[in-house]
Amino acid sequence: MLGCGSLVLPALAEPLLRAFRFSLTALALLAGCGMEDADEEHEGPPSSSKPSPRDCRTFTPCGGDLLGRWVMRSSCVGSAVNDPACAGYATNQSVSGTAIYDFGSDATLRYEGEVHVRYDVSATEACAQAVAHKDAAGYCKLIQDSSDDNPRVPATIDCTASDGLCTCHGDQGPISGGADSRYSVSGNSVTIDSDTLGYCVAGDTLTLGSLAGEPATVLYRP
Repeated sequence: MLGCGSLVLPALAEPLLRAFRFSLTALALLAGCGMEDADEEHEGPPSSSKPSPRDCRTFTPCGGDLLGRWVMRSSCVGSAVNDPACAGYATNQSVSGTAIYDFGSDATLRYEGEVHVRYDVSATEACAQAVAHKDAAGYCKLIQDSSDDNPRVPATIDCTASDGLCTCHGDQGPISGGADSRYSVSGNSVTIDSDTLGYCVAGDTLTLGSLAGEPATVLYRP
């Protein structure tokens, strides 16, 4: 998919995929939300999701003990929130499935499970110009054409442009964890393969995100 710098489809599944296995660094540009609030009591792995703004607030990297298994509760994936022209860009987001991170004492991060993401996006002419330098119709085409860009993620994206508004519905997944990663901790940051993230363990909650405190993934200790 196109780079996050362009925020064309701030690829709602791509950041989730990256949060689950691949690069996380671009997530500093993204915000949005994830797993079901009903899992707040942590009685078991989440099976469905809807936006949870509480989890996707800016956080302060604080470090802490990463060792052990963590279950994804929220994935903060996808709105061009940094541009006021794009207020309300991403709506009706949902993430379903179970994603588990297992930080081992051997410096190996193992993944289990898979997730599926669905979402709707809406971009006005002003938003399309701000994030992609295109009109709404051109922006729709750009998003539509991106559906085949990432062979790791099966995707169906349907877009319509009308009266200066681009609306798209996306259905992407399953997104699976795949190969193990190597990780190392330094202060309040963790490097997963080649990507360095800020993190904070607060009680039974782990937040991973940018070094500046933009959240990418929120997990809980089962």
